[in-house]
Amino acid sequence: MNKIISVLIISTLLISQAKGIKRDTTYVKDLSKNFILKIQTSARSTELDLKNLQVNKTFELKPNDSRSIGLAFSYRWLGLGIGFTPGYMNNDNKIYGKTDRLDLQINSYSKMYLINFYFQWYKGFYVNNPKTFDKNWNYTYYPTVPDAQIANMGGSFFFMTNPYKFSLRSVYLANEIQRKRAGTWLIGGGFNFSAANSKNYFVPEIWVNSPILDTLTILKNYSFLQMYASGGGSYTFVWFKGKLFLNLYLMLNFGPYIGSAGLSKNSESFSKDSFSNSFSTDGRISFGGNIGKNNKFFWGIYAVVFQYNYHIKNLYDISPTVKNAKLYFGYRFI
Repeated sequence: MNKIISVLIISTLLISQAKGIKRDTTYVKDLSKNFILKIQTSARSTELDLKNLQVNKTFELKPNDSRSIGLAFSYRWLGLGIGFTPGYMNNDNKIYGKTDRLDLQINSYSKMYLINFYFQWYKGFYVNNPKTFDKNWNYTYYPTVPDAQIANMGGSFFFMTNPYKFSLRSVYLANEIQRKRAGTWLIGGGFNFSAANSKNYFVPEIWVNSPILDTLTILKNYSFLQMYASGGGSYTFVWFKGKLFLNLYLMLNFGPYIGSAGLSKNSESFSKDSFSNSFSTDGRISFGGNIGKNNKFFWGIYAVVFQYNYHIKNLYDISPTVKNAKLYFGYRFI
C-alpha cells in the first residue's frame, strides 16, 4: 500500500510540471487553437464472467448493447459531446432482453498525463453461452437474468515519460497530429470498485431448478474494492506524415483488494479478512488518419477494454469488464 501511495504522490508532483512541456514540432503538430467538430457513433457496456471453479464452467453475462449517435466539439482546453439513441438501433429486446443503464465515462488528456474515470450501473443481462449449460439450447433468443445488477466505478492516473515527441491527444482528441512514429512508457495507479447482486443468483429463472445447479455453490452477490499501481506503454505507428496512424496501448495493473461475497449454499457468506492481490489490464487499439492538404478532415476508430479479476477461495473467479468503442469523422476549422 505504501508503494501505491508513493506513486500517487510522485504523480501529483508531475502534474505541476506538465504546463512547461514543449513539444518537438517535427514529431507533434499542435492544432488545439482550432475549433474541431466531430460526428460519432459509440457503444459502451459492462460485462461479467463468473467462473465456477467446482465444474470449470463460466456464466458469460452481457447486457443488451446500446449504440448511440452524437456530435462533439473541442476548442483549446474545452470539449463537449452530446448523443442520442435512435430506436431502430436498439430494437432487439426479444433476443437479448432489456437492459437499463447509467454509463458515464470521462477521459482527460494532457501533454504529460492521462486521467480516466467511469461510473456504470447496469440492470438486466443475458447469458451469452447457454450451450455450455444446456447442450440442447437451439432457440433464437438468449436466456436472460433481468434482475441482475452490476455497478462499476473507477479512476486511473497515468504519466508519460516521453511527452515531447509522443501525443495521446492526436489519437483520442484529434487536436494534435503525430507526424512521426513515437512511443512512451506510462506509470501511475488507480482504483476500481465493483459490486453486483441478483435475486436468482445470476442464473436464468428457467435454470434455477436444473439438477446441475443443485450441486454447486452459486453466487448471490459480491463487492470488491481494489487499489493498484500501473505500468505499461503506448506506441503510435505513423505513415505518410500523419495521414494514417495506428496506436497500441497496454497497461498492467497490480495491487491489493478487499471484498465480500454471498453464497447460496446454506446462506453462507464469504468475506476477505485481509488484503489479497489482483492482476488487471487496460488495453486499447486505435486506427485513423487525416485527409487533405491541410489535414482539415480526419477520421478514426478505437476500442477500450478494462478487465479486472477477483478470486473467492476455490469457488469462483469473478471478472467484470468495462468496454467502450467509438467511430468518428471530423473537421478542423483551420
